[in-house]
Amino acid sequence: MSDSRATIAYVAAADQAAELAAAARIPEAAVDKILVDGGEDTLDELQDAVYAGSVGRVLIPSLSILGPDLMAQESILASWVEKSIGVFCRDEPDLGADDPERRRLRSVLGELEEYGKIPWVP
Repeated sequence: MSDSRATIAYVAAADQAAELAAAARIPEAAVDKILVDGGEDTLDELQDAVYAGSVGRVLIPSLSILGPDLMAQESILASWVEKSIGVFCRDEPDLGADDPERRRLRSVLGELEEYGKIPWVP
Protein backbone atom coordinates (compact mmCIF):
# COMPACT_ATOMS: atom_id res chain seq x y z
CA MET A 1 0.00 0.00 0.00
CA SER A 2 1.43 3.38 -0.97
CA ASP A 3 1.33 6.56 1.08
CA SER A 4 -1.25 8.94 -0.38
CA ARG A 5 -0.12 11.86 1.75
CA ALA A 6 1.42 14.88 0.04
CA THR A 7 5.04 15.66 -0.62
CA ILE A 8 5.85 19.28 0.18
CA ALA A 9 8.99 21.15 -0.80
CA TYR A 10 9.71 23.89 1.74
CA VAL A 11 12.24 26.12 0.02
CA ALA A 12 13.82 29.58 0.05
CA ALA A 13 13.06 30.09 -3.65
CA ALA A 14 10.55 28.29 -5.88
CA ASP A 15 13.23 27.10 -8.32
CA GLN A 16 14.80 24.98 -5.54
CA ALA A 17 11.89 22.52 -5.61
CA ALA A 18 13.01 20.81 -8.83
CA GLU A 19 16.58 20.63 -7.55
CA LEU A 20 15.40 19.06 -4.27
CA ALA A 21 13.23 16.52 -6.08
CA ALA A 22 16.20 15.50 -8.24
CA ALA A 23 18.47 15.24 -5.19
CA ALA A 24 15.83 13.12 -3.41
CA ARG A 25 15.59 10.96 -6.55
CA ILE A 26 11.88 11.49 -6.99
CA PRO A 27 10.09 12.85 -10.07
CA GLU A 28 9.46 16.58 -9.96
CA ALA A 29 5.76 15.78 -10.49
CA ALA A 30 5.78 13.92 -7.16
CA VAL A 31 6.09 17.26 -5.36
CA ASP A 32 2.50 18.11 -4.58
CA LYS A 33 3.06 21.55 -3.12
CA ILE A 34 5.85 24.11 -2.98
CA LEU A 35 5.99 26.40 0.02
CA VAL A 36 8.40 29.31 -0.36
CA ASP A 37 9.75 30.38 3.01
CA GLY A 38 8.20 33.68 3.94
CA GLY A 39 8.94 33.42 7.63
CA GLU A 40 6.90 32.12 10.51
CA ASP A 41 3.56 32.16 8.66
CA THR A 42 4.83 29.80 5.96
CA LEU A 43 6.31 27.42 8.52
CA ASP A 44 2.98 27.55 10.38
CA GLU A 45 1.19 26.60 7.14
CA LEU A 46 3.50 23.61 6.75
CA GLN A 47 3.04 22.56 10.38
CA ASP A 48 -0.75 22.86 10.05
CA ALA A 49 -0.66 20.52 7.05
CA VAL A 50 1.56 18.08 8.97
CA TYR A 51 -0.77 18.06 11.98
CA ALA A 52 -3.80 17.64 9.72
CA GLY A 53 -2.20 14.39 8.54
CA SER A 54 -2.04 15.39 4.88
CA VAL A 55 1.77 15.44 4.57
CA GLY A 56 3.86 12.31 4.13
CA ARG A 57 7.19 13.79 3.07
CA VAL A 58 8.94 17.15 3.37
CA LEU A 59 11.87 18.19 1.19
CA ILE A 60 14.10 20.96 2.55
CA PRO A 61 17.39 22.41 1.31
CA SER A 62 18.92 22.66 4.81
CA LEU A 63 17.88 22.34 8.42
CA SER A 64 18.36 26.08 8.90
CA ILE A 65 15.23 26.77 6.83
CA LEU A 66 13.28 25.54 9.86
CA GLY A 67 14.53 28.56 11.79
CA PRO A 68 17.71 29.98 13.28
CA ASP A 69 17.24 28.28 16.66
CA LEU A 70 18.65 24.75 16.98
CA MET A 71 16.09 23.79 19.63
CA ALA A 72 13.21 24.88 17.38
CA GLN A 73 14.66 22.91 14.46
CA GLU A 74 15.00 19.77 16.58
CA SER A 75 11.50 20.15 18.02
CA ILE A 76 10.06 20.40 14.52
CA LEU A 77 12.03 17.38 13.32
CA ALA A 78 10.98 15.36 16.39
CA SER A 79 7.31 16.18 15.79
CA TRP A 80 7.64 15.11 12.14
CA VAL A 81 9.29 11.82 13.11
CA GLU A 82 6.51 11.22 15.64
CA LYS A 83 3.96 11.65 12.83
CA SER A 84 5.95 9.38 10.45
CA ILE A 85 6.82 12.22 8.09
CA GLY A 86 9.71 11.45 5.76
CA VAL A 87 12.26 14.25 5.72
CA PHE A 88 14.79 14.79 2.95
CA CYS A 89 17.41 17.46 3.60
CA ARG A 90 19.73 18.11 0.66
CA ASP A 91 22.58 19.70 2.63
CA GLU A 92 22.36 17.36 5.62
CA PRO A 93 21.03 14.00 4.39
CA ASP A 94 21.70 12.44 7.82
CA LEU A 95 19.77 15.32 9.46
CA GLY A 96 22.84 16.49 11.33
CA ALA A 97 23.64 13.14 12.96
CA ASP A 98 27.35 14.03 13.06
CA ASP A 99 26.73 17.36 14.81
CA PRO A 100 27.69 16.94 18.50
CA GLU A 101 25.37 19.76 19.55
CA ARG A 102 22.41 18.14 17.80
CA ARG A 103 23.26 14.75 19.30
CA ARG A 104 23.29 16.22 22.81
CA LEU A 105 20.02 18.03 22.22
CA ARG A 106 18.37 14.90 20.79
CA SER A 107 19.56 12.94 23.80
CA VAL A 108 18.04 15.46 26.20
CA LEU A 109 14.77 15.55 24.22
CA GLY A 110 14.63 11.74 24.33
CA GLU A 111 15.21 11.73 28.08
CA LEU A 112 12.45 14.29 28.56
CA GLU A 113 10.09 12.16 26.49
CA GLU A 114 10.91 9.11 28.62
CA TYR A 115 10.47 11.15 31.80
CA GLY A 116 6.99 12.11 30.61
CA LYS A 117 6.05 8.42 30.40
CA ILE A 118 6.65 7.79 34.10
CA PRO A 119 3.33 7.08 35.82
CA TRP A 120 2.84 9.40 38.75
CA VAL A 121 0.83 8.36 41.76
CA PRO A 122 -0.82 11.28 43.54
